[in-house]
Amino acid sequence: MKRFHTFTAAALLILTGCAGSGLFAGEPMGKQLERALEEIKKDCIERRAPPFGENRPGRFETSCLMFTLKPWEPGDTPESAFAHSIKLPPPHDKPKDVYKPSMSSEEYFKALCEAEAGEWVFRRVDGVKGIVQDRSIAASSMENGLVFYTYEPEGFTSQNPQDVFLRLPDGQYTFFEKRATSLRGISTRSEYLRFERGGSLKLADAVGMDKPSSNYGFTWRGLYNPTLRSNAIDGYELIVYQKNPFEVLALRRHFNFYFIDRSTANARTPWQKLCPDGHHFVQR
Repeated sequence: MKRFHTFTAAALLILTGCAGSGLFAGEPMGKQLERALEEIKKDCIERRAPPFGENRPGRFETSCLMFTLKPWEPGDTPESAFAHSIKLPPPHDKPKDVYKPSMSSEEYFKALCEAEAGEWVFRRVDGVKGIVQDRSIAASSMENGLVFYTYEPEGFTSQNPQDVFLRLPDGQYTFFEKRATSLRGISTRSEYLRFERGGSLKLADAVGMDKPSSNYGFTWRGLYNPTLRSNAIDGYELIVYQKNPFEVLALRRHFNFYFIDRSTANARTPWQKLCPDGHHFVQR
């Protein structure tokens, strides 16, 4: 699925704390976000901004293109299909039923954080010299939280992952490989690119490869079901694995809660809570 990147006044602020349960009680947050989206749509139609009209000469407006987006689906790209085909070891292969009809959206988010979110290492492997990123990342992370359900959540968003994995002091590996399709505006005939610690980490100097040499990789997949969406919640699973023979080595499960705080000046602006906090999971 192609992604349009919307540049609107709505911005996301990541909050690691939780407000009182009464703030978001009542109507599911998904419905509240839908109402805010309808207000923006009405304004877009009145202004005849694309896709409801043509751009004016000398101006290219993208603030309303979110209305051309469709909900993401597992497997809408080959990389997504592979990620969603991975079977997790028990008991992580079956989601826990934590939702109760009496819950507010925030209470549901808190229950998910307590029961489902976290990081698990199933087996440690010594002497791994390099790892491959087996999924492309988007060109931009600027998305409108009102339409969070139109793009598959990403478990890794660095535009220069070779720096993350090879530069000291955080870099743990001697080489790093990634799909060439994760490049922005770079044309390549190779399926994968390889970077070496100590060498040039510039994209132009990467070595092209038809297939990765590392037997260890990582990918991610979005979490979705109708109950999550109606409560303005999404998330992802970041999976580290051995390729041959295939084995899941580690898992990070993460949730996002999008909400509107009507005590703020802009009641259309989605804010965001997340769990767990932190990063550097693959490096560890």
